[in-house]
Amino acid sequence: MRIRNARIEDAKEIVSFNKQTIRRVNAKDYPKEVIEKWSRALNVVHFRKRFKEGNRKVFVAVEGKQLVGFVAVNLEKLSIRALYVHPDFIGRGIGKKLLKKGEDFLRRQGVKKSVIHCSLTAIPFYESQGYKKVRWGHSKIGEAKVKDLIMSKKL
Repeated sequence: MRIRNARIEDAKEIVSFNKQTIRRVNAKDYPKEVIEKWSRALNVVHFRKRFKEGNRKVFVAVEGKQLVGFVAVNLEKLSIRALYVHPDFIGRGIGKKLLKKGEDFLRRQGVKKSVIHCSLTAIPFYESQGYKKVRWGHSKIGEAKVKDLIMSKKL
């Protein structure tokens, strides 16, 4: 497995496994209506638009020729915006490596503390990586209001 900078042509594959992860993994922690709205909000056009705007730095994990995960850093807020691993590859250390890549990028930008909006599903993962609970919140993703936990970690 290697990590590289995402390219605009990766958008279709990223969006595809991002939706799969939400529908297959996050579904255990959220109501069906939230999952449907959340996954419907993700689309290739929106991803490519964000990519072209230049306000996200995205790294992808590649296994063979398949994209198996990504981490997106919000360049305006200098924070990790999203981290997803393909559901068939969860538990293989890919998320840890992607998180480290995102955190290393933030460190190089002078960031001293990483703050994330964490899905209910990912709380144990982020706790295992040294993140601490700050407060409960919600993220607006398309029409979905997704309950999350704001967590932070000193870098």
